[in-house]
Amino acid sequence: MKSFLAVIQFLTIIPVPGGQTIRDTDIESCVPFFPVVGLLIGCLIALCDHCISGLFPSLPAAVLTVLALLIITGGLHMDGLADTADGVFSVRARERMLAIMRDSRIGAMGVLAMVFIIALKIAALVPLPLPQRLAILVLMPIGGRFAILTDSR
Repeated sequence: MKSFLAVIQFLTIIPVPGGQTIRDTDIESCVPFFPVVGLLIGCLIALCDHCISGLFPSLPAAVLTVLALLIITGGLHMDGLADTADGVFSVRARERMLAIMRDSRIGAMGVLAMVFIIALKIAALVPLPLPQRLAILVLMPIGGRFAILTDSR
């Protein structure tokens, strides 16, 4: 249970009793819970989208749903995307690219990458009928966190 709560705290902004953290020594026991937390995130986002879609047309609902996803996850993946874009598109030597990626400040390429990914997510949701949209909103966070399982072995 401790590992599950630690993963919730690591992957979301959901408050966890006891302030669990993932230590390097605990990482192996935590990784299997990533898809489970993905299911939790997906269900929360689908519920949010279902409620929002009853109040707004498709485009504003998609914008608010993507915003909710970013808030629930604390933008963790967006930070990594921005750091990667800043480093890779700097067209510098490998060592300098890695230094740029470690820098906590965001550059123009990081901002562009985030804007385009958010726009792409919104554009992908808008044309979907609500039942398909809800299913995708549940499944995508599971898939994203499940991919971590295959990379960790």
